[in-house]
Amino acid sequence: MILIIWLLAFSYSVQSQGATDADLVRALFFRLDQDAAAANRILQITGKSIHQNDPLMMAYHGVATANTAQQAVSPLTKYNRFREGRRLVEQAIQLRHDLPELRFIRLSMQHKTPSFLNYSSDIESDTRFILDHLEKNPNQPGINKTYWTNVLLYLQGMYSGDQTYLARITALQKVIADKR
Repeated sequence: MILIIWLLAFSYSVQSQGATDADLVRALFFRLDQDAAAANRILQITGKSIHQNDPLMMAYHGVATANTAQQAVSPLTKYNRFREGRRLVEQAIQLRHDLPELRFIRLSMQHKTPSFLNYSSDIESDTRFILDHLEKNPNQPGINKTYWTNVLLYLQGMYSGDQTYLARITALQKVIADKR
């Protein structure tokens, strides 16, 4: 109950600061692992947008749908939610394969998917794409610095034993931190 009240206050706080639905969904995305209500809130926000072929909202809707599989009891329901979420994320990437944010959504989903579901083939290519893009475009328009900081922290955790990736990630963290 307290968590729901916090989430509502958080969403009001973000919206009252002039944030867009995309900003709110981005913030909620990083709470998916700690907060079961975050997935449902993302689904509420993105539900109206996925029918307008908005690839960004479609991808967030997909990852939230897949995330709700954790709450399901039936293995068939779990699998169906995962499949539907994966379908939406892949469809969004087909529409805009050039967006690093979409690639990160898929990367995080593949990283967290159990290996028996065989959904991990794009982890390396998505990681390279994201890092290459950020190195070329550290001032990504329309996305705040906190989002990219969180992306880099996520990647740092994923690649904690890989010195090559860590060097790139650390360099990008410094560039993003210096961004105004």
